[in-house]
Amino acid sequence: MPRPITISTEHIVECARAQFLSNGFTVPTSAIASAAGISEGTIFKRFPTKLALFAAAMGLPEPRFLEAMPGRVGDGEIADQLRLLGTEIYDFYSELMPRVMMTISKGGNLEQAFSDGSCVPPPVLVIQGVMRYFEAEEETGRLRCNHPELAARMFVGTIVHSVLLKLRIPNA
Repeated sequence: MPRPITISTEHIVECARAQFLSNGFTVPTSAIASAAGISEGTIFKRFPTKLALFAAAMGLPEPRFLEAMPGRVGDGEIADQLRLLGTEIYDFYSELMPRVMMTISKGGNLEQAFSDGSCVPPPVLVIQGVMRYFEAEEETGRLRCNHPELAARMFVGTIVHSVLLKLRIPNA
């Protein structure tokens, strides 16, 4: 019979959040475990990767708006669809970037925060999703786009730039 759980997942997440905020993403999971009063193995019984723990601790959003994009292909006016998509991307990055910036300010970097090899980083998912949407709209003839990946990077990059300016210069 397995031992009963005595330390809650919420406690682990709270300790991890404190460690990530103090030390950045590079904090070892052994330090998080020590702060929580558990073994390092206990962390990995509850979270498959350090990135999963980071996401739980920092509340990193997922780009769920991507799920609706295939159903929008060929629907309504393309300009309206692009405005809606742009708004969703802006909202996503407005939630994501302050959390990522906290990590960077503590000595981590984007690669560490988003890539532990177990999943596709959310910013990459957004680029890929927008690229697939552009390709699908191109197939319907509603959009002409010789380089869907480049167009997706420009579209998303412009929005991310806007979010970053707003975070750094509130009246921009």
